[in-house]
Amino acid sequence: MWLKIALPLFFLFGQHCLCEAHIETHTKNPRVLLISFDGFRWDYVELAHREGRKTPNFDSLIQNGVKAKWVKNVFATKTFPNHYTLVTGMYEESHGVVGNEMYDPVFNKTFKMNNFSQECDPKWWNNGTKGGGGEPIWVTNQKDEQSLERRWSGVMFWPGSSAKVHGVHPYHYMDYDASLPNKTRIDNIVKWFSAKEDPINLGLLYFSEPDGLGHSKGPESLQMIDMIVALDRLVGYLIEQLKAYSLFESINIIITSDHGMAQIKSSIKIDDTVNSSTYKVYGSSPIWNIMPSDGKNLAELFLYCY
Repeated sequence: MWLKIALPLFFLFGQHCLCEAHIETHTKNPRVLLISFDGFRWDYVELAHREGRKTPNFDSLIQNGVKAKWVKNVFATKTFPNHYTLVTGMYEESHGVVGNEMYDPVFNKTFKMNNFSQECDPKWWNNGTKGGGGEPIWVTNQKDEQSLERRWSGVMFWPGSSAKVHGVHPYHYMDYDASLPNKTRIDNIVKWFSAKEDPINLGLLYFSEPDGLGHSKGPESLQMIDMIVALDRLVGYLIEQLKAYSLFESINIIITSDHGMAQIKSSIKIDDTVNSSTYKVYGSSPIWNIMPSDGKNLAELFLYCY
């Protein structure tokens, strides 16, 4: 099923969204840069302010643009599923990416987000059928036959961008490399926008923080405050580079996220309820895909839980 979106992608938000509303009016192809900070909770900027820390670049985008108060994510609130929903406009059960790790009984294989060969395999991104599943916006952008000029997409590390979805790669893309410095990622996307030949009009840029730190140190830790300030400086660097290439006044910037994060006080031990020999687990806490073990069935699992 398709998500019902009353507003265009410019207002398709993640858990936290800051939008810089510089509307392109003098070129045939408006430029859009979609940026995701993984795990950026809706109130992180305010959290930094409460600790007396400054975020001038986030603040500037808020004051001169549009800020969403909240959003309702799609379930499961994991990195790959929500990022693919953001670019396809479809619920997870429709585009087929239902977890960072997921078992497919038809293929009898398990997809894992750190398995590069699987990330490049289109069958995991087209819901297992050729030509099926969702169509990412970077594909739609390049297929736009109504445009007066040829459209090109450039994607930096967005989930699904290394695969040839619907037979199409982004015009520019890079396979995920966690070691690539964040500023280099920005430099590349700016270079693609400013190219003299075949400049992109749509760019997507992914950063893995503050999600990683939130998992290791907690979403309300002092280290998280430092991270938000560091990401604000990164946004400042982006603005500097866009201005240096005379792009800032002619590009629509969307900063968003896939999900937030909450501090937990308790845990559930599933083996206290269900015999571990009766099931197999795929995925990671707190959202698991539980499948019956060979020779078992769902009814048995439900009876154990009941």
